[in-house]
Amino acid sequence: MFRTEYFGPVLADRIVTHFGVDALDVIEQQPERLIEVPKLGPKRTKLIADAWEEQKAIKEVMVFLQGVGVSTSLAVRIYKQYTDRSIDVVRTEPYRLASDVWGIGFRTADTIAKAVGIPHDSPQRIKAGLQFTLSESTGAGHCYLPEEPLIGEAVKILQVDTGLVIDCLAELVDEEGVVREAVNDDIAFYLVPFHRAEISLANQLRALLATDVDRMSAFAAVDWAKALTWLRS
Repeated sequence: MFRTEYFGPVLADRIVTHFGVDALDVIEQQPERLIEVPKLGPKRTKLIADAWEEQKAIKEVMVFLQGVGVSTSLAVRIYKQYTDRSIDVVRTEPYRLASDVWGIGFRTADTIAKAVGIPHDSPQRIKAGLQFTLSESTGAGHCYLPEEPLIGEAVKILQVDTGLVIDCLAELVDEEGVVREAVNDDIAFYLVPFHRAEISLANQLRALLATDVDRMSAFAAVDWAKALTWLRS
């Protein structure tokens, strides 16, 4: 529907009175003719034409998204994120939805990707699956995963060959989609935000260690037994 500030009942009546049964055809194919309607100037004519085109674009996107199994509520979020690029993004980069659109995770994006014909062993699917594997591990308190557990878990989730996962993990590091770092005697892989958080925390701890200011006096009144009990609960 048109926005009411552009196309209210009175204006609609005027347009229909002027063009009769051809009113919708005029708006669709010859919107410049709307200026023929009494009291309808060039500025408002353009607003009506633009609003009509916007509604057509939204309808096209909604029909496409629902055709690949996307619910109406998610379709609205996708359109708000990508507007007229929605169909192209969903067709070619469906795994972007997991990071760009609230409420869409890897599994939903994976279902959409399958519906639009993205191959099961597509590199973009495997890379998104690796990031998903790392994200899932944070729920168990892990900021990173060592190489072997990461690859093994990703293979189980994605159901693809180990070699493909290894190759895509190397590409993901090169693309800065994850961070690869030596930790003790192992190789660790981080999601970028978690790696940045750890670096920031470490830098702040170093700064605290290096300062000459006594900061403990500020905590003199803290009931540490009570505080530690609360932290353990």
